[in-house]
Amino acid sequence: MEWEEIYAYDADLKEYILDAKTEPDYPVIVVGINERIEYNKATIVQTADKIIAKTAEIRQSEEILDSIRIAIDGEGWPNGDPEIYIVAAGTNTTWDRRERVNLASVNKINKWYPIDGALFSWETKYWGTHTGYGVLEYDPDGYNYSVTILSEDVEVEVKKKSDGNDEFIGNISSIPYDHTNGVIWLLDNAKIGLSY
Repeated sequence: MEWEEIYAYDADLKEYILDAKTEPDYPVIVVGINERIEYNKATIVQTADKIIAKTAEIRQSEEILDSIRIAIDGEGWPNGDPEIYIVAAGTNTTWDRRERVNLASVNKINKWYPIDGALFSWETKYWGTHTGYGVLEYDPDGYNYSVTILSEDVEVEVKKKSDGNDEFIGNISSIPYDHTNGVIWLLDNAKIGLSY
């Protein structure tokens, strides 16, 4: 969108309208919208002595799996390539949001695999402000993982079911929405690189 006008405020909260195409000859501080946040129906409410910015409840962005390295696959080479999958789960108990992503290209241990793919679109209203992840190796009797919210909007655990045959590789239970881009998360027997 190309702006025509920009609303500005001085130290006394007096409102001005600036020409968006002509740079003013006095200093202006421009406050941008965080790239991680999609403001939905954002409103500004003005009172006698202050401006209150009210943002929407929904924030959305994509959580990206940059890369993954598996230290063990749980079965060893005689059983062929590992069938790795990763489960992401949200910490909002109301919505029970989760996604499962199969990683067929991850077929050797101790090798970094660039994935560069979206795990899910993170809408905090539904997913919560934290997520947890589990990495497992698939056995052909269905996907055998469980999701348990340990602390609402803080910690969620993804593990294999006690009666399931899938091999458990590792998990992490609490990654915040505003985590640093490009952090490598250490799991029990795997390392994953996440970004946004």
